[in-house]
Amino acid sequence: MGLHIGGLVIDRNFQSNIKELEQILGKRIVFEQETTFKKASANDKEKDSIDLFFSDSGTLILMNIEQASTLFKAKGQQAVSFVIDEESMTFGIHYTRNGFLIRKIIEVEGEVVERKGEQLEFEESEKDKIELIYHLIEEVLDEHLWDIKPDTVCMRYQLEDIDKESKQEQEISIHPTIEFEDLEEFPTEKTTQQIINHQEEITKVKRPKKSILKKVIRGLGLEETDFNIIKKRKGE
Repeated sequence: MGLHIGGLVIDRNFQSNIKELEQILGKRIVFEQETTFKKASANDKEKDSIDLFFSDSGTLILMNIEQASTLFKAKGQQAVSFVIDEESMTFGIHYTRNGFLIRKIIEVEGEVVERKGEQLEFEESEKDKIELIYHLIEEVLDEHLWDIKPDTVCMRYQLEDIDKESKQEQEISIHPTIEFEDLEEFPTEKTTQQIINHQEEITKVKRPKKSILKKVIRGLGLEETDFNIIKKRKGE
């Protein structure tokens, strides 16, 4: 039986800012009990349970594989969600910086099935995807995953749905994630955002421009041919 874990690592210690972490996860976090890193990193974690480890400069959240396979946004921070599943030989990362998706890689049975973004500096030297994941975790957490001692204290939390009112407040504070070709400033013209997945990329679709003439015609309840006849008569 191989390693089967997923998680999210952020380059900020959220130990005294759990409310901000709730905004990133989109869930309410309710403390359950203390545990150890050995138990936290065990396979087959329950879907609504997460374990938190805090380094001096980062936060590691160990979670269910399904949750870890999505993208998370953290305004002003680096965040990497990762999947290590040696049973199905599936490895994946979503790497965001300040809410922007920088790199995404999904590999299944040695074949890269999805790749987005520019190649990271150390990818060339880390051909093995599991080593690439370990490298990213160490870079963001400032600590190697398996250097954490088995008896290190971690915090176990339960995830609960956020009530409607709190969710609306949370959505206002979420920093949007956009596609790679739009990493510059947001465009000034109005756009419609079509959300593919709550934690996935957002595709921006421009609204088609409608002429003032057509708006006037519709406002008067006329067909365009009728409007042209009126114009012609006035010209006479």
